[in-house]
Amino acid sequence: MQYSANGECEGELFYIEEADSFDPGSSPAPLDGKVLLARTRRPYVLAAGSEGTGALGIVVVSESPENTIRAMGTSMGTRVGYVQGTDPESHRVSLPMVAVDAASGRHLQELCAGGGARVHLTHRSLQVSRRSRNIVGRISGKTGKSIVTGAHYDTQINVPGAWDNAAGCAVLLEMARAARGLERVHDMEFAVFGCEEVGIVGSSFHVERRRSGLEKIACYFNLDSVSSSTSTTLDVHTTPGMERFTAEVVEKVCTLRPTSYNQFGPLNIAQDSAPFFSHGVAAVWLHEEGNPFFHTPQDTPEKVDIGRLARVGGAIWTMAAYLALGGSMGGRGTEL
Repeated sequence: MQYSANGECEGELFYIEEADSFDPGSSPAPLDGKVLLARTRRPYVLAAGSEGTGALGIVVVSESPENTIRAMGTSMGTRVGYVQGTDPESHRVSLPMVAVDAASGRHLQELCAGGGARVHLTHRSLQVSRRSRNIVGRISGKTGKSIVTGAHYDTQINVPGAWDNAAGCAVLLEMARAARGLERVHDMEFAVFGCEEVGIVGSSFHVERRRSGLEKIACYFNLDSVSSSTSTTLDVHTTPGMERFTAEVVEKVCTLRPTSYNQFGPLNIAQDSAPFFSHGVAAVWLHEEGNPFFHTPQDTPEKVDIGRLARVGGAIWTMAAYLALGGSMGGRGTEL
């Protein structure tokens, strides 16, 4: 588990229901001295909620197909983004964490239900610093305002990363090609970020370098994890004031039917929109859930639905191009 604390512990295993929205204050039993067992796709949320509860460690159950163990970073916790030049060790969560396959997880859950189990957990890992780079291209307009579209190009160790996130990079490159033919009023920027998977490092660095001029970014569009042939949702995440504009384009122009509309919140901190919206930049992210192959060796090109990729990519392109041509997002406070 990336950024899990090094160490070992021993204690009674305690199963956490609804781990993605875990609230230690509502736990039916005290967590002091317990090793937590949880099924979650967001271990960073569970880790943040568990700190200070007296819990000793966490076992995360991987629901990956074929009983492989999904790569699940825990870097986000309460610490959003790696700060250039700081010690990577300082970004660890405070509890040792390990991941187990689905069959082992079911067995452990049965032991919890059948009278309990005492486990010994050990985690050892080494943080090594390496250099990553962002690649940013700009096609100039006339006003100095920018419409920025981004995608991360890294993946997890031993994971092909077709859906997460080669597909997003492919859309970004096609958008950059198409943008050359527009009569732009505003700049269009296209950024591929490194090290999203280990703590949104690239996008955090990019935003930090632009801190004195962030007001010139009219909107940021994030291309990450769309186009799976097995996903069960299409969720739209926006900053306040962007909902109506996004819905108008997504539904009426591109005839997509999102599962939900949401404002960015604590569950959205582990992706490249976070450094932008946390600094007041308008942002939009169309994202899927339910893909069982993400962060696994099965994230391969044949799992990508090209038609879905074109439709969702087309929605992002339509919004970005419309704004670059001088269109308004509508609503108070959203004029360019």
